[in-house]
Amino acid sequence: AALATAALAQISNVSVTPATPNQYARAEIRYALNLAFTNPDDINDIQSWVRVTHPGGAQKSYPAFYFQPHAINHTTLKISSSGTPDWRVRFAPPATGTYTYRVFAVKSGVTYQSADATFSVVGPAASAKGFVEVNPAHPARLRYSRTSESFFPVGPNLWEIVFGFNEESSAHTRYVDSAGLTDAHAYTLHTRIHEKVDHLVAAGATAVRFRSDSHYMSIELDENPPSWVIAGYPGGVPGFK
Repeated sequence: AALATAALAQISNVSVTPATPNQYARAEIRYALNLAFTNPDDINDIQSWVRVTHPGGAQKSYPAFYFQPHAINHTTLKISSSGTPDWRVRFAPPATGTYTYRVFAVKSGVTYQSADATFSVVGPAASAKGFVEVNPAHPARLRYSRTSESFFPVGPNLWEIVFGFNEESSAHTRYVDSAGLTDAHAYTLHTRIHEKVDHLVAAGATAVRFRSDSHYMSIELDENPPSWVIAGYPGGVPGFK
């Protein structure tokens, strides 16, 4: 692929939130891509990632996702778009120190990249337990990397919370109709998911297994995708050509 360096016109408004992240906490790199595309979820249309050089010198590439800011209105019971969409990368820094990052984007066979930038990561919050990892002393068990406390994953499968709630006989037609996912339906989904997660936390759950695909958004793409599409979604069905 052709390479365009220092693509300041195509990659802009790059920032890190928070400006000085904590170790183990979420760091988010945000930016705008001034490139035309139809479906942000189709890597054959457009693709973007951020290469991060960690303090020890190791380089890792984190895939970006397209994000639409939104507003939740508990009076009108709607979730609606609010603000300009952008691209974001999220990761949890494993160590303190200075991180160097560079944004990449591929469109129509051309790779664009930004200039290098840096941000600093400070020590963890007092309450941070670290990452969940295999306990080296007991490989069949898990522990937190910072505190060495044991971690016991307790919780259910939650694959159905996207559109297939158990109490809905026809969840797909209930939440995604001919007009696409409406503001009111998005609010209902948001509320149901929060209710389920809150109930699990109250019951003592520490983990869930969440199935991120569904019958219409397959992780393993089929050469012969179904003929129907989701109205209102860019490109019809996410992931399918």
